[in-house]
Amino acid sequence: MSRRLARSLFGALALGLALSHAHPAAAAPDDDKAKARDLFTKGAQAVEEGRAAEGLPMLTEAERLFHAPTHLLYIARAQAATTKLLEARETYKKLIGEALPAKASKPFLDAQANGRKELAALEGRIPRVIVQVEPQPSDLNVTLDAASLPKALGESIEINPGAHTVVAKAAGYVDGSVTVMAPEGRTTEVRIKLALEKKGGPVTPVEPEPDSGGDWPPMRIASIPLMAVGGAGLVAGGAMGIVSLLKTSDADDQFEACGAPCRDEITSLDEEAATLGTASIIGMAAGAAVLTTGIILFVVGGDGEPAPAQSGSARMLAGPGFIGVEGAF
Repeated sequence: MSRRLARSLFGALALGLALSHAHPAAAAPDDDKAKARDLFTKGAQAVEEGRAAEGLPMLTEAERLFHAPTHLLYIARAQAATTKLLEARETYKKLIGEALPAKASKPFLDAQANGRKELAALEGRIPRVIVQVEPQPSDLNVTLDAASLPKALGESIEINPGAHTVVAKAAGYVDGSVTVMAPEGRTTEVRIKLALEKKGGPVTPVEPEPDSGGDWPPMRIASIPLMAVGGAGLVAGGAMGIVSLLKTSDADDQFEACGAPCRDEITSLDEEAATLGTASIIGMAAGAAVLTTGIILFVVGGDGEPAPAQSGSARMLAGPGFIGVEGAF
């Protein structure tokens, strides 16, 4: 066990022992306090050892049984380690906003002090998303992860890192849906362009043209450029992925060679790697989708059936400090 981990575990144990001297507003039964100490010690150890997802439920239960500032500190750390950044911020605010008694124990005072420092660092990690929809009819309904937008269109919305889906609906328009990956510390812009639904009407049968024997059917001809574009998307996405890995390797080498004095350069390399990595995922996903469509058209193109209508398209947007996706439906 490393010295750093040993010190962390010793600190967690000391914080757990401090619970026995706490004076909460409402006294808890002794058995609840004992359970809380045990759960806190195990949960804090899990967080220190990199098992935050395992430790979070134990720490949450410890806080439910018996309130202590030390519980809140480790709950916030576990939430931050599992990309629940918005929840972690609220927990940190609850911790530092608590009025401690004059004779509060040192572990409790230290928990508040550490919470203030960690909250400041956390703020820069929170991603944001900006949603734009065109047109904007009066009955437009836009959701983010199946919930109504907390802010108006065009305003910055704070979200947790990871995948998020934006859906736009309005009567008379084809639904628009875009899923994006939100990296830490970045602003992701989503633009959705809605298209009018085609009005139904009587269908006029079309007689198939006689097979000339030597010419390819129209569907197969149409499939060729789709496969070419899809293949190019896969190649471009793969290339950006390779560059992302190289940027990450450069950041690691710079850290080993220079360390803390080169923090700005290392951070810049990490940010470039994250942007390129996200762009690689989006590019390869879009390329695979277009390539698959082209292959399907090529395979079924010989049966004389008309090509299916495409429901929409999407393209990737990227710039300094933000990543975006624009979709037309």
